[in-house]
Amino acid sequence: MKITLLITTLFISAGQIFGQGIKIVASSDLTTDLSGTTVEVVGNKDDGAIYYEFRVINDNASTINVKYLRKRDVNSGRLDQICESNGCYDADDTYSYISPFLNSINSGDTSTFKPQIVPNGSESCAVHKYYVLNDFGIIYDSINVIFKTTNANCNLSINNNEKETVFNIYPNPAQDFVTVRGADLKNGGTVVFLDALGKEVKRASVKSASNSISVSELKRGVYFVNIHGQNGAKSNIQRLIIQ
Repeated sequence: MKITLLITTLFISAGQIFGQGIKIVASSDLTTDLSGTTVEVVGNKDDGAIYYEFRVINDNASTINVKYLRKRDVNSGRLDQICESNGCYDADDTYSYISPFLNSINSGDTSTFKPQIVPNGSESCAVHKYYVLNDFGIIYDSINVIFKTTNANCNLSINNNEKETVFNIYPNPAQDFVTVRGADLKNGGTVVFLDALGKEVKRASVKSASNSISVSELKRGVYFVNIHGQNGAKSNIQRLIIQ
């Protein structure tokens, strides 16, 4: 089986736009962060499965619980599966599929995550996006995987038509104020803060690309932040710690 790492960041580095303290690495190389990148996996049509094994590393100070979400951009109709610590699951023939059980990952520990397709003797092509979710459905991280058999006639790429705005929030951890910066905010927008249960706890309107926002009323803990630009662009979620 041939595996190619495409040097393409079709998402901004997941350490910037998703949760901090989580990263996706190859099981064969625990040091290279693959979060937000694309991995190409080439195998034989007669292989039992074409797969790539990842590890999800928890660099947070506490245990996290995760599930895996698969979204299909392209699939030639072959069975695809998500394998993780609890076993392998047949992802049903839908655009989106979420693994059924939570995986508990202790602080500093890793958990196996192995997406795969089963060609069953036919030339196959597939483009999938995989997301690491917490138990409230908040996205921690992502990886893109292109599967194809050796002789398949594939013209595959990641579909990134959905416009997503990118922003930075700092300092993180924060105490009284945070600065939110993003090019899509230059004409104004809204910054939304959610608590660990996904409940909205604060909303702030902004009018420029760089904005200082008071968070002094928020209790110590973990929050999730996203923004909505006036141009309709929506961001992924960033994790914010209030000390």
